[in-house]
Amino acid sequence: MKTIKTTLTFLFLFIVSISCNKDNEETTPTPTTPTAFNPNDYSEYVTCKVGDFSFNTGNNTGNTSSIVAFKAGSTLYLDSSDGNFVSSSTAPMEINFQLKNFDLITPKSYEVSGTFPTEILKHKHVDGDNYDTNNGINTTPQNNAITITKIEDGFYFGTFNFTTYKIVNRATTLQVTQGHFKFKL
Repeated sequence: MKTIKTTLTFLFLFIVSISCNKDNEETTPTPTTPTAFNPNDYSEYVTCKVGDFSFNTGNNTGNTSSIVAFKAGSTLYLDSSDGNFVSSSTAPMEINFQLKNFDLITPKSYEVSGTFPTEILKHKHVDGDNYDTNNGINTTPQNNAITITKIEDGFYFGTFNFTTYKIVNRATTLQVTQGHFKFKL
């Protein structure tokens, strides 16, 4: 009788352990593909296409500051970094905007200048090269390249599109398109 009782106890424990293992296997989450960048998840963001590369960065409570806006005199500087280090020798990609004669109150369009260029620094997706809006020939600005479309609750919303030139070879260009941003000053 003891042998039957012991056998049944072991059998019961074996069945319970198998069913627990099966439950664990079913509840283990399967890896998912990353979701698309959602600007609504960020208090501030900069998104655009740089050539064929999608540049997306934003500030939220889960990351360090990747967007910094500050005003010096009449110029607004907006610096954004994607923060993705490829190796210790490669910096993240950065886009630095300069908005001359920045208006704190009224939405309006701004040019990007060759004299005071908007820059793409260490564009790691094209051999770590630097690009800016100076074409090396003349300093004709690109009009309406950056537009503040809305100012609400201290946040500035806008769009941007412009051409950049490789600093070491001005004949090589990158188009910056589909640009959108939200920042707080």
